Amino acid sequence: MVCGLACVGFDAVGINNIINSVCNGLLIEPDSSKMKAAIIKLFQDDSLCNKLSQSARMYIENKYSFLKCFGIEYKIITGMIQ
Repeated sequence: MVCGLACVGFDAVGINNIINSVCNGLLIEPDSSKMKAAIIKLFQDDSLCNKLSQSARMYIENKYSFLKCFGIEYKIITGMIQ
């Protein structure tokens, strides 16, 4: 996602917390044939692939930027010191 690529992931805990189906990637049932179909769909639909790629990159930049992660860690560390 950080590379600005469309992502396909199985609908499982952890993955479905980051990928929002048809918003910033494709969530599919854990099945290899469905994975294949989703990848083919992205190769065949350039507009969908571009939309998901851009949305994935924006999502990661907004939610997991260096400054946000640093701020969270800083609060944890300063909380431990006090």
